[in-house]
Amino acid sequence: MAKVTDVLDVNDVAPLSFIEPTIKQVLLSRRKLDYLRKLETEIIDEAIKEKEFEVYEQGE
Repeated sequence: MAKVTDVLDVNDVAPLSFIEPTIKQVLLSRRKLDYLRKLETEIIDEAIKEKEFEVYEQGE
């Protein structure tokens, strides 16, 4: 059994307690992507500096 205490209209803002897990997941995902981009850039920069890289062309 459940008791409905309040109903929101279609364009109303959801309560923070309802969207908080989603916000946390989005922020964690964004941090993860930023970290991976930074790591990739550092690896490429280091390889260029040490002249330890190869360029591969994709065949068509």
